[in-house]
Amino acid sequence: MRVSNVFVPHDKKWEVSPDADVMKALELMIKEDKGRIVITERDKIIGLITRNGIAQYVQIKGSHKG
Repeated sequence: MRVSNVFVPHDKKWEVSPDADVMKALELMIKEDKGRIVITERDKIIGLITRNGIAQYVQIKGSHKG
């Protein structure tokens, strides 16, 4: 079996810019039922953001409040 048999074709609606609000990105993931979305800049993929990554960041940030 090849990756081409199981991959999900990319859709531009699953992209955000690096300047996008994190909560908006999370809302997009929930709305589109995606665990990750692509970060693009000038039509080039520069990274990914995941639900787990956001959750971990929020948890760490919350634990450092004093």
